[in-house]
Amino acid sequence: MNVQNYLSPNDIDSLDFKESMLRLKRGDIIGVQGLAGRSKTGELSIFANVVKLLTPCLHMLPTDQSGLTDHETRYR
Repeated sequence: MNVQNYLSPNDIDSLDFKESMLRLKRGDIIGVQGLAGRSKTGELSIFANVVKLLTPCLHMLPTDQSGLTDHETRYR
């Protein structure tokens, strides 16, 4: 199951928000705390007011342009 995280500078302290966004990169494992709901498009979302980096990604995940077409192999 996929859950979208919705982050807004209005919901999180703006200084903390900017700092969090600078530290996070694709592939990081994060913890979020907030309210569950649905976005405007109906997607299940967490409207976060706390974001915490749990585990940084040490090796960047391959992108679609890397030549790997099998999704299972790419995310393994």
